[in-house]
Amino acid sequence: MNMNSCMAAPACGLGGLVGAALAVGVLAGTAGAQLVVTSLADGGVGTLREAIAQAEASPGLDEILFGVSGEIVLTETLPIINEDLTIDASGRVVTVSGGNAVRVFIVDGGDVIMRGFSIVDGAPESGSGGGIDHNAGTLTVEDMVFRGNTTTRVGAGIVSSSDAEMLTVRRCTFDDNSAIQSGALHIADTNALIEDSVFTNNTALFQFFSAAGLGGATAIFNSSVQIRNTVYDGNRSERTAGTISASNSTVHLTDVEIRDSRSEDDGGASQFVAGADITYTRCLLVGNSCDRGPGLMQVQDIGTRVTIIDSMIADNRTNGGGGAIAVPAGTLVVRGSTFFDNHARVDGGAINVNRVGGRLEMSNTTVSGNTAERSGGGISIGADATAIIDSSTIAFNTAQNSGGGLNVSGSVVAPVELGNTIFAGNTAIGNPGAPDIIGSQITSLGFNLYENPGPAVTVMTDLLGADADLQPLAENGGPAPTHGLGEASEAIDAGSTALEVDQRGLPRPFGAGVDIGAIERTVIPDVDLAGPVETVDVFDVAAFLEIVRGNDVEAGDLTRDGEVTITDVRLFLRVVAGL
Repeated sequence: MNMNSCMAAPACGLGGLVGAALAVGVLAGTAGAQLVVTSLADGGVGTLREAIAQAEASPGLDEILFGVSGEIVLTETLPIINEDLTIDASGRVVTVSGGNAVRVFIVDGGDVIMRGFSIVDGAPESGSGGGIDHNAGTLTVEDMVFRGNTTTRVGAGIVSSSDAEMLTVRRCTFDDNSAIQSGALHIADTNALIEDSVFTNNTALFQFFSAAGLGGATAIFNSSVQIRNTVYDGNRSERTAGTISASNSTVHLTDVEIRDSRSEDDGGASQFVAGADITYTRCLLVGNSCDRGPGLMQVQDIGTRVTIIDSMIADNRTNGGGGAIAVPAGTLVVRGSTFFDNHARVDGGAINVNRVGGRLEMSNTTVSGNTAERSGGGISIGADATAIIDSSTIAFNTAQNSGGGLNVSGSVVAPVELGNTIFAGNTAIGNPGAPDIIGSQITSLGFNLYENPGPAVTVMTDLLGADADLQPLAENGGPAPTHGLGEASEAIDAGSTALEVDQRGLPRPFGAGVDIGAIERTVIPDVDLAGPVETVDVFDVAAFLEIVRGNDVEAGDLTRDGEVTITDVRLFLRVVAGL
């Protein structure tokens, strides 16, 4: 039917117009129209290409839906999107492919939403963004898959930069994309939110004489980014930062897993430089590796700051220094976290702070079971670096040379400060007389426990040759495993700290005084009076309240102050919550 002749002939009526619209596969013609794709061809009536062109021709919020499932293979990039537009394939199985020859989408403005389809095999002849090149406006991608996209520049899946206002990535999968920088996602000079997504097997490739091999999954520049509840697994860089690199940016990662990343240099998973401000909260950072740089991340440049809170850092490996983290410059802050089974071929099985401008601030943290083939099985501090360690447990680490727990070497601009920390069960094969700690540039803030201190600098309130009676690493409540204190531990009630909670978030003190180390010894009463303390005792809140009402001091006085008070009730409930 000829649309123009129908419009000229009143006899066609409204039904004729709707029928004509359906014939071309769209319901269009006015701003805010709904357009329906009915053809999987790359051009012509009812195609995605025609729907986008019609949406661009009618300013206003348009919506493109799909009446078919299948694959659309492009012969050229789809029309540039400048207007508000939603492309939604929910309920269908739709793939849009660049055919390994062209870029798929360009977004140059408007508020754009893409939902429920796959973008694959985008490969521009030049430029960035094999899947989507996002240059301006806002872009939201939801329930999408980006797979097999490539570019000889940056951001094979999505590049969001230039005048882009906001990028939102929600419930998306980025798999097997590759670029010379930002294998999956490149973010520059904008804001971004990434949540509930998965990044797997993306790669940053190496090329000589280029910005090569940076950020296997993502590189971030001059931006503010939130990453939540997202998994990064098996991403690679042929040069630097197998998963995430950030420069001069603020990045918050919450409930994120980063595992099995690999790079050749400067951070198996991550490199942070040029004043980046990075925060990890409740993250799992495991199984990453690097040939020459640290197994997990490198904190580089004065002004760069990385904060790790309530996280688990385990099984990271390097052939260099810093099994998990190296800090050649900048500041690393660690709170409420556990480093376990990390390994370095050089210094610092878990952490290596080794150059001028590098600083470590650690509290309520467990460093256990890490190894270094030179010095500092747990932590190595040297070469004009500084550190303060408070209320932590550094135990069962091994160094082939010296300082099984902590090694401080070289000149330092200020002494390494230690307070309320346990050093126990560490091994220094090359210097067995000082297995826990070695170094003259150390200041004790008091209340440390050394099972075998060697020549460590101590003060009167430190406990030397004392028994920490550490229990095996276990789930004792909180976000990461810890070493509990046994009944015989001389750390119980022997410490002092300004911290109000321990590594698990339970209150300090739990008893007559603060315990030395990362966690307080929390004693659950025998609520059911059956003899042993069992699970039923832990969770029988009603029975405990009966003890409180009866003022049963022996069973209910958790604070050991001679009476049962509301403080004991709060402690009991906090322990239950923590377990």
